[in-house]
Amino acid sequence: MLSSPSTSSTPPAKGGLSFAQTATNLASPASSAAISTGLCISLYQVIDKVGVSFVDPVPYLYLTFTVCGMLLSPFFLRRYGLARIRIDASATWRQALLVGFLCIFSYLLVLFAMRTVEVSYVISLRSTSIMFAVLFGFEILGEKRTNVKIIAAAIMAIGVASIAMS
Repeated sequence: MLSSPSTSSTPPAKGGLSFAQTATNLASPASSAAISTGLCISLYQVIDKVGVSFVDPVPYLYLTFTVCGMLLSPFFLRRYGLARIRIDASATWRQALLVGFLCIFSYLLVLFAMRTVEVSYVISLRSTSIMFAVLFGFEILGEKRTNVKIIAAAIMAIGVASIAMS
């Protein structure tokens, strides 16, 4: 069993955490969720790349959303009920149409890009949405500007710039 960070007998790396402390941090629920999310994103990106290599992006997109809709509809109907879904849909249908169109259009652009360039480029550039989410969080939602958020967004920007220059 790993010891707690304060009683670890493993000396810390120069200016950092010890191996035991790092392993303990990686075993936390937040780290596990982040790693799992990254693996799922990688998996669905590879599936998309393989999918558009066999089928044009438009029918692939249609099939993807049709299958997802068929699989998820029973879950939402059971969880929320048809009456609540109708109330919510009638109150927000304009926003839902706009957001739905933008999501579908951006996903279609990604699928076309996957047909022409390496999937690693598309994944990296697609992840820039995280940087925009951080900026919107700061500017629109008034979230606290932490060094960790700013450094992480800067590292992503550097990575995207590196890919663009290669």
